[in-house]
Amino acid sequence: MQNRIDKVLNEQGKKYADLVPLTGLSDYGIKEMAKGGSDETLGAWFSVARALNVSPAYLVGWSDEKG
Repeated sequence: MQNRIDKVLNEQGKKYADLVPLTGLSDYGIKEMAKGGSDETLGAWFSVARALNVSPAYLVGWSDEKG
């Protein structure tokens, strides 16, 4: 299952760096989450989802509903 960080960023015209001040995560950490190479905490996924205004379930690929 592929997460949707890159997809949502592209749709919103944002970059990883745009999420840093909104999430408290590093640019590198967000990139690692996007490529699936990082076991981030549930809190990190919630932070990124909140910053992108989508549900965490949509972001990780468990649901097709954005909200």
